[in-house]
Amino acid sequence: MPRISYRRKLFLKKLLRVLLILTGTAAAVSIVLLIYLEPYVTYDRQGVPVEYVRHERYAGSTKYTLKKMLKLAFDGIIGFSDRPLTLVGWLGGAVCALSLAGFVALIICAATVGCAPWLWAVCGLALLNGAVLVALGVQGAYMNRMYDELKGRPLYILAESINTQRE
Repeated sequence: MPRISYRRKLFLKKLLRVLLILTGTAAAVSIVLLIYLEPYVTYDRQGVPVEYVRHERYAGSTKYTLKKMLKLAFDGIIGFSDRPLTLVGWLGGAVCALSLAGFVALIICAATVGCAPWLWAVCGLALLNGAVLVALGVQGAYMNRMYDELKGRPLYILAESINTQRE
């Protein structure tokens, strides 16, 4: 019989608690998710990559529509990366910089030739929208850091420790 590690025992206890709470399809979905996500919970990544040759599809064409594929890709990008949040902040900074450059150009234009009053409103709105995007980017980055902390994952995972005393 294979030896069960301490981490795996803790995982199985957590799994049992969840299964006692959930019933029906929620439990079935939870079991499937927990089985697939178990290495990420227990940090047990000693699997060996398996290479295989993918054969041609047996039963016609896929029923997975382009909309479903795009939704899956979007969930994959958003769920595992903070890049979209930082991009919103950088986009806001670029909009603010462009609107400030527009204000400078409007001041020069108004001093020399004259310009329409609605251009001032457009530049002002662009500056405010850029500031909102910067604020959203900062808030999103903060929330992403909180989410990373709430996961409770350690900073380092030691494969081996030498000359340490466990208390």
